[in-house]
Amino acid sequence: MAQRLAAMLDAHNGPWNPTTTGWDDVDADARRLRADLDALRVRFSDHR
Repeated sequence: MAQRLAAMLDAHNGPWNPTTTGWDDVDADARRLRADLDALRVRFSDHR
């Protein structure tokens, strides 16, 4: 993921011109992070 984020700084290989290795794994990482954050919100929310 860090490699793809660093590619945003490269004018010839930015997010507008994705590599053929695919961005699907980045999308999957983002979905996992979102699920983790949702789980944390539920766990630490105030249920009064």
